[in-house]
Amino acid sequence: MEIQRKYYEKISGGIRTLKRNGWFKRNLSPLGLYYHLCNYGEDWFKPFIYSVFVVVEFSIIYAMQTYLAEPLPDKSIQYLVDSFAKNLFAFFQIESKEYKTHIVRILAVPLLGTLIISLRRKLERRFRHQHPSMQCA
Repeated sequence: MEIQRKYYEKISGGIRTLKRNGWFKRNLSPLGLYYHLCNYGEDWFKPFIYSVFVVVEFSIIYAMQTYLAEPLPDKSIQYLVDSFAKNLFAFFQIESKEYKTHIVRILAVPLLGTLIISLRRKLERRFRHQHPSMQCA
């Protein structure tokens, strides 16, 4: 996949040559995004960090919007906690009826998908390469 992301094959006059893809195709194509998001499903830590970042960042943004709409200094922590709970529910696709959480729901799909794929690959590798004395009968 790394070769497909970086190069493309050009045929001219019956001669095949490899040409380097442009920056946009290398980094912002679906294959490039998959590479940067989770290293082709091999790294589980990056999608986890991105997921935490999305939930926390949007919680802060939504809490600030609520606070600016009705500034009550004694309820600022409550705004943040409520916003965090709403975004966490939206991230895991649990019932959320607010239009503001649609961005979080959309971002959650590729993040959760790559996180699950990465964890599955890691666990498969761990159990496949287990020492014979530790395997179940």
